[in-house]
Amino acid sequence: MDITYKPKELKPVKNGKEMDTIFLDKEFERKILLHIVSNSLQKNLAPCFLAIEGKMGEGKTVQTINTCFKHNIHVYYFSSSQLAGNLESDSIKELEATYNYLVEHNEDNIFNVIIIDDFHLSVASCEANVSRTVNSQILTDYLMSIADTTKASPGKKIPFILIANTFENLYSPLTRDGRMNLFKWEPSNSQKKELICKMFRDILKDGITQQFENLVKEYIDESMSFFGEIKNDIYIKEIEECLKDENFADLSELVNKLNEDIRIYNKKFVEVDQVRKFIVQRKKYYQIKKCKEVGISNLNSEEVS
Repeated sequence: MDITYKPKELKPVKNGKEMDTIFLDKEFERKILLHIVSNSLQKNLAPCFLAIEGKMGEGKTVQTINTCFKHNIHVYYFSSSQLAGNLESDSIKELEATYNYLVEHNEDNIFNVIIIDDFHLSVASCEANVSRTVNSQILTDYLMSIADTTKASPGKKIPFILIANTFENLYSPLTRDGRMNLFKWEPSNSQKKELICKMFRDILKDGITQQFENLVKEYIDESMSFFGEIKNDIYIKEIEECLKDENFADLSELVNKLNEDIRIYNKKFVEVDQVRKFIVQRKKYYQIKKCKEVGISNLNSEEVS
């Protein structure tokens, strides 16, 4: 390994005070902390892998990362695409270098975690739509080696969190008890409502009202990512309004003005009826997109109810 190598750490974009605005489920947060703490104790035999399984768009990744940020846990993030490559051993080069660096610099009172996102799409998966190569076996063998080595050597270790829609197609020996703990994230309607309310409470003009809770209940079957897109739509529309009368000659000056004067992310400016309007618009967009995908090309937004 290159002795000059230093892995890139994922840094939070929010400061300490702003972390209170993030949405975290208490059960989810406890699972993450249990995994980190149990792997940080001396003479522990806890599995170094925590697998978080759940439907797409239900907030697995964002809650995992934000939990770590909230508790000053250093995050080293890998996507499934980073664990691929055309040459032999490409799948583990960066991962192995990161792991070795963290083991070598494993200090007391410093907490690190390696997160691998969309693991069901990685080369370690046995899903039909994932190409199996020599790197598939190399990655699987490497993860197995870490699981067995840490299991046989009690003491503080570097925990891993694997996030996926499903782990059914993962190499089964890797998922055995003692090597990996599985946490299925299946939020109840009550949990989803609480998370969505927390997501919007910093922009709603009147705060979380019964009217807003009723709106959430009406669309509770939508994913968490859907509501995240709604909030983003609201931000983009607000920025668009602010730009109408601005001069684009100096873009940096314009951005600074927006940051300083408007402070869009720190003011409560949205009414519940406006949120409903954005929900209806986005659902129409999804419906039109779906119709086009199945060949109904002559459908327009007015025809979608």
